[in-house]
Amino acid sequence: LPELFQVYDSLLCNSNIDLEPLRIQYADFSVWQRKFLTEEKLSEQLKYWRKKLEGIEPLNLPLDRSRPPQQSYNGDSVSIKLDAKLSAELRILAKDHSVTMYMLMNAVLAILLSRYSGQDDIVVGSPIANRHYPGTENIIGFFVNTLVSRTTIDSNQSFIQLLENVKRNALQGYQHQDIPFEYLVSELDIDRDPSRHPLFQVMLNVLEGTQLHDPDLNGLIIQPFKQMISIAKFDLTLTVTTGELVALSFEYATDLFEKATITRMLSHLQNILASVVENQTQEVSSIEMLSEKEKHQLLVEWN
Repeated sequence: LPELFQVYDSLLCNSNIDLEPLRIQYADFSVWQRKFLTEEKLSEQLKYWRKKLEGIEPLNLPLDRSRPPQQSYNGDSVSIKLDAKLSAELRILAKDHSVTMYMLMNAVLAILLSRYSGQDDIVVGSPIANRHYPGTENIIGFFVNTLVSRTTIDSNQSFIQLLENVKRNALQGYQHQDIPFEYLVSELDIDRDPSRHPLFQVMLNVLEGTQLHDPDLNGLIIQPFKQMISIAKFDLTLTVTTGELVALSFEYATDLFEKATITRMLSHLQNILASVVENQTQEVSSIEMLSEKEKHQLLVEWN
């Protein structure tokens, strides 16, 4: 984007386009990666992931429809924006405990998925930029790799303890992020099921909010174009966009879920966020997921 803005200004002013030359191209990175990922390096990282992912089982969320024998990738999405107060409190919570927004949202999502599935071993996937090597920051090309995160939910531990565990697991995962996900799947020799994604069925994607409007563009106003999503790559994908207001979006498989279900799930996620912000030291089992209206319905109306 900065280069695009620079070219626009140069053309508008009839001045020379003077972009800083790239140190390397994507093809150079590809060649380097093949040399770097030696059999010894792959074996070392594969050993970590074999141990880390041993014994994982599919996440069994309650579905509105029977799972079809093969994924169709039909999907839709539901989004909300958190208010300014909760958005600010989440940033403060992350800063106070030296965790990223990804780590915080990973812990909260694990709680939500555990409550819905009744399982205490939660596995999710996340895209990782894979641009941590010098010279790769500004290259156009698909560097993204998929990282698998496994979280054990202990209802008796505090939320802060859970957050620390998620942080530790994430940092260990970052140290073993070079192994391509496709290679990992093939080497783990897991039973493939065409009805669901291998290793995990839920994706977490945390994006830093970007300010597209540049005041130096001579009055040109740039606005994002809202894309209509009609596909779902996984059963469920949570995208968190940070910024002044934190935005939450669930992309979901319409073969499996009704829109009302995902809307309710999103509100439950918001309730969990509000609960952990209010009391960070409470036990995981005490974290509120239901709204006051839902609790009244369960305890009074249906009693």
